[in-house]
Amino acid sequence: MRVTNRFNLPEAFIRFDQRNAHSRGDADLSTTELIDSPRIRKLKVRYGQELEEDISTRIMSILGTAVHNILEQGAPPGSAVEERLYMHHDGMTISGQIDLQTPHGDGILISDYKTMGAFAVRANPEGKKEHEQQLNVYAALAEANGRKVTGLEIVAIIRDWTASGLERTTEYPEAPIVRIPITLWEPAVRDEYLSIMVGAHRNDWGVFCNRS
Repeated sequence: MRVTNRFNLPEAFIRFDQRNAHSRGDADLSTTELIDSPRIRKLKVRYGQELEEDISTRIMSILGTAVHNILEQGAPPGSAVEERLYMHHDGMTISGQIDLQTPHGDGILISDYKTMGAFAVRANPEGKKEHEQQLNVYAALAEANGRKVTGLEIVAIIRDWTASGLERTTEYPEAPIVRIPITLWEPAVRDEYLSIMVGAHRNDWGVFCNRS
């Protein structure tokens, strides 16, 4: 994809975006690609070089990445930060970069930072469907690498939170940062979901001979 700069933003925005570009590492699919539409993935691979996007439209993604980089510096002792894990499933290699893994009971808690709007948090008090899918794939990755997962959560940083919002409705988030527990699926449920999604990507993409 070609990135433009129609509004003449400082070069720092372009360079930051390039340095933090999405990567799957040495895998067939990243977690975010796995849970997404196979057809969208196929079209991006086929027509990616023809697509164009302005850097100004990536500002929320840039802010989210900046938050990740800042919070990485404050990770508690004994935790794993921004670790990329790999696993094989039905002949496919899947990877995922987990924001934070911390000791939790007799296992680990997987935390994923999300920069979100207040309305999105209000509308999804238990997290979005894709959040549940993503974190459960992370759980499968962690357990495939010998770790026991005992909890999942989204740490939502609310970019448009205001104190006045608390006065308008009781459903407004109480603080600009909210921890949202995510349901941890049983291993059999995770395995079934992985098989379904891997099969869907394989059937729609054919053989994996065009890695981008």
